[in-house]
Amino acid sequence: MDKPVFEKDIPLERGPTRRSKYYWLADMEVGDSFTCSHHDKMGVTQLQYPNYRGKRKLSVWLPDGFKLATKKMDNGLYRVWRVA
Repeated sequence: MDKPVFEKDIPLERGPTRRSKYYWLADMEVGDSFTCSHHDKMGVTQLQYPNYRGKRKLSVWLPDGFKLATKKMDNGLYRVWRVA
């Protein structure tokens, strides 16, 4: 690619924002819980883990200090609680 001509003062058009499929976690209050499959539990709980560089990468749309706890139930599903 050849060097393009740079332009100034061209505004960036705002398109639709990409939203996590777990956006509804932000609506949970401490003590709330839900059941889900193993696959969904992995997707939900990975949002609270540090990234590969060890820095905290909590999704910006989740409240500060957001934490979850999980437990496998007898029927093979998992219960997920918001604990903080």
